[in-house]
Amino acid sequence: DVQHFAMRQAVAIRYGVETKNRLVMKMIDVIEDNRVEWDKEKTEIAASFMTIRRTSTASGNAMTFVADRTAETGHADSFWAIAHAIDNEPLNFENQRKSRWGNLGKAA
Repeated sequence: DVQHFAMRQAVAIRYGVETKNRLVMKMIDVIEDNRVEWDKEKTEIAASFMTIRRTSTASGNAMTFVADRTAETGHADSFWAIAHAIDNEPLNFENQRKSRWGNLGKAA
């Protein structure tokens, strides 16, 4: 009986810098490992991923991620939905990152 092994529960999501950073870093991990795919006809999904950008908080004390709202992607709705679906899997710190996010803004 499904109710005995897949209990339903609601978990509050409190968006803040740490939450958004964790979600984006998890998606970088998953994408770089080629562990997510979707139908090529679903162009809004890729567009949603591409709207996420790195910036600093209003205070300038921390890095965060934001997305502009567009007619095609909403507020990166597909990205955030997929990120939340994958969020409970821990980050893999053993892989060497391919991403250059940590190097942006530094001299080559």
